Amino acid sequence: LSQSDTMYQPRFYQSDAWETWRVGRARLLQTNISAARNRLPDDSSNPIYCYHDQYSIPYCTRIISDELIWSLSSRCGERGSGSCVDKTPVLFIHGYQGFFSPARGVDEEILYGGPGYWNHLPEQLHDEGYAVFGFQWRSSQRFQDAAADLAEAIDLIHQDTGKKVHVIAHSFGGLVARTYLQGMATARTYADDVASLITVATPHSGIADETTINGVTLPKGRSQNGGRVIGQCRQLSCYQAGKVQSRTYQAWQGFVAHETVDLREHFHVNESHAGAFMVDLANNSSEMPVPMLALYGLTSGCSPSMTQRFGDGDGMISWEGQRAHPGFSCSDGSCEPESINQLQDTSSHFPAGLHEYVLGLPAADGRNVKSNIDDIYSGAADDLRRFCTRWGYR
Repeated sequence: LSQSDTMYQPRFYQSDAWETWRVGRARLLQTNISAARNRLPDDSSNPIYCYHDQYSIPYCTRIISDELIWSLSSRCGERGSGSCVDKTPVLFIHGYQGFFSPARGVDEEILYGGPGYWNHLPEQLHDEGYAVFGFQWRSSQRFQDAAADLAEAIDLIHQDTGKKVHVIAHSFGGLVARTYLQGMATARTYADDVASLITVATPHSGIADETTINGVTLPKGRSQNGGRVIGQCRQLSCYQAGKVQSRTYQAWQGFVAHETVDLREHFHVNESHAGAFMVDLANNSSEMPVPMLALYGLTSGCSPSMTQRFGDGDGMISWEGQRAHPGFSCSDGSCEPESINQLQDTSSHFPAGLHEYVLGLPAADGRNVKSNIDDIYSGAADDLRRFCTRWGYR
């Protein structure tokens, strides 16, 4: 999809074909440093800090109460109508949603991940007889809190259809799903109501610069443009995934020559390490209760020698960042790109089952890569000949 296609997406429930089953609301904190708005955990206080300019005009952090935070919509009819009963349920979860300054006129009540996000796939599954659902969520929050909302949504689907849910998640949506499945959601335990998980270009190994946290080494998780886009992210999800941006969690206080105050305690995130949550997720991967199919996106094209090669990621998340476990790329405190031929069919990290698959490959099964393209090209996208560049799952 082009940037213009994905920048502003409609609500699922603006379409007559979709029925809204439930929406959730929460408190957001807007700092006085930037327009960033992040969700406050339910048990957190309201941190109000102010600074005063040279005219003694105060500028304070602001609490936005009862703000739309998630929505569950259905393609198979109203809840309780019986139209979804006995159909196999499939739930779509979108990825990172960027929010902009209110000065730019973006309506934050419009959640990301509407039908255009997934192209025709939801409608195709509906036509095949599946009960299709969409979970929309703000990525300006902790994964644990989003996972608790996801748990509520999945419970509604499970109750109505009578069947376990198959989850398809893109990017950060895969981390939300894993957080729930691995029993790490806020005040929720996994309820044995999911059948399988498919992730598409999810940064399972984080978006940090290469770093070691609590004995676990995370790879460089950003690819090409992703370094610039994610570098500006001021959302808690980006912080937990490994990207440090101080304006995510700082506020100003004082007079004229103002000082900063750290809000991470109020947000209940690790105050020592951005990316510590990814280490917790990796260390807890053995708790994954369902089989997982991890789909990876890679740019591809021709090197200057005209030999076909893959780029270092999908343009946002690096190859190593997408791998289902950081241990697949990193060991003994260092990380190296692995050949695509090192994809996992099984792994002790995921005893319920893991299958890795690179999208957009010419091989019939997408795994038996031809010998002339079995290495990941180490250069940036601009080093690939543009006239023969292909974009994998995009």
